[in-house]
Amino acid sequence: MCLNVSMKVTTKKQEARAKFAQVAAERAAQQRKNVDDLAQVVAEVTKIDDVEAWLDTRIQKVRQEAGERRRRHEVAAGKLLAVVCSRGESVQSVAELLGITQAKVREYLKLAEAELPAVNGAVVGG
Repeated sequence: MCLNVSMKVTTKKQEARAKFAQVAAERAAQQRKNVDDLAQVVAEVTKIDDVEAWLDTRIQKVRQEAGERRRRHEVAAGKLLAVVCSRGESVQSVAELLGITQAKVREYLKLAEAELPAVNGAVVGG
């Protein structure tokens, strides 16, 4: 009977060792998966930083384009205002008709004047 008990103990030890080895192998596999996934997380976070840099560059370009477009429209408005003023309308009356300040009318006129081409060092129309 002692042999039978000894065999049962040995079998239980073997089963325990096998179970422990299986659990250890599962944990090791899980750790490898975690390391792989965390490496991908690092790569994705780096890409997020790249997107932020791209966005900053793109915003800067769009702001520059918007400034150029705004300037073209302001100059065009100023040229039209200069024509209206050349017909005898005052800055004050034009501002009232448009519902903007006199300062804004003068600003547009100044931008348009700055865009006029120079001929032999003299400003045309000035």
